[in-house]
Amino acid sequence: MSKIINKNPNKLNPHPLNLEIYGKEEIDEDFKESIKLEGILQPIVINANDTIISGHRRVVVAKLLKMSDVPCIVKTFLSEDDEELALLSYNKTRVKTFKQEMREIAKYEEHRKKTGLPVSDAITADELNMSKGTFHRKKQVWEAAEKMPVTEADKKEKELAKELVEKIETNPNFTSGKAYDVLVDHRKKEKVRKVREEATKKGGTLEDTDLLYLGDFKTELDFIPDGTVDAFITDPPYPFEFIDCWEELGKFAEKKLRPGGWLVAYSGQKHLPEVYSRLEKSGLKYYWTMALYHNGTRQDVWGVDLNVMWKPIIIYVKPPVLKLDIKQRGDYVVSEKKEKGSHDWQQSTSSVGELITTYSRENDFIVDPFAGSGTTICVAKMMNRKVVGAEIDVDTYNIAKININEMLRINKFI
Repeated sequence: MSKIINKNPNKLNPHPLNLEIYGKEEIDEDFKESIKLEGILQPIVINANDTIISGHRRVVVAKLLKMSDVPCIVKTFLSEDDEELALLSYNKTRVKTFKQEMREIAKYEEHRKKTGLPVSDAITADELNMSKGTFHRKKQVWEAAEKMPVTEADKKEKELAKELVEKIETNPNFTSGKAYDVLVDHRKKEKVRKVREEATKKGGTLEDTDLLYLGDFKTELDFIPDGTVDAFITDPPYPFEFIDCWEELGKFAEKKLRPGGWLVAYSGQKHLPEVYSRLEKSGLKYYWTMALYHNGTRQDVWGVDLNVMWKPIIIYVKPPVLKLDIKQRGDYVVSEKKEKGSHDWQQSTSSVGELITTYSRENDFIVDPFAGSGTTICVAKMMNRKVVGAEIDVDTYNIAKININEMLRINKFI
């Protein structure tokens, strides 16, 4: 049994590693009060030079209470590494912030490397009695916040990760798991952004196609003879800043559709009343609202405390209302796969295909005024429909050209 000796707390020195990992010791009033009433029950562990190995917070309280001495145990270590490992071991069970925990883990792994011991996430997780998944998520967030950035993308990720770390530190309800999800979502978006950037450059080198026109649909597609379109199948932008495009779409569709022709348009829920209001000015007749169900996908909408798993598909018709040339079917479409590689609002080919089947026949003429990445054009062409579209954004237009050219090549249209 080690001999306990009394030492003046003012003569004891904090260990540099303790400050590096755990920072300035925060003392809560309950801890201070317990020592005031009961004294220091667990001796301070120090080395031969009176440097604290375990008990930094107890020594801080002793100084605050102006105690003349504290119980200590002097331990001898074979090396500086052994001393630091002992400090880590003594602090293993202390309550830590996220930053303290991750700095502690980094130092622990550093020591294993020094001594030639294997280092892996699995070994560290096991040593910390933590699941491999939990450790992986924590480490990903921490390393993203600590790594040296090289590119602008690295800098953006580092800034985000640092914000996430601070949020974990200050918000008890924001876990490392939630932070990891945010980081992964950012990385996915960055990956998609790079793909789109490369596709935009490549698309810019391709020749234009007579299936797609660059510019505002009202001017670029005005060459279409009035009363000749069988169906508009399209996906206008959802933010309120674009709300007026619905009135423009309705009027354009009413002009170009044949009697009994359909306007089929995806919409967000947020401004749905305004969408209906603007379409009512077109002269088209409201027919129904279908549901696009996002299979296995949930979306957060600002200001709505619900997991949004569907979106409306608005159906209007140019009178007279003719019977659909299909067997009775449900008023919903299932989107089997979230496809956002080319455009943020990109819809799945499966859902577009069902709409084309429902609201048109082979050789019908389909128009998409908001062509985006060209999904409707590609699917309509493959389903033996005549089709044309417009896209106002030049980068998205170039991406759509790639998709359309690839579809034409695979299906041997060219």
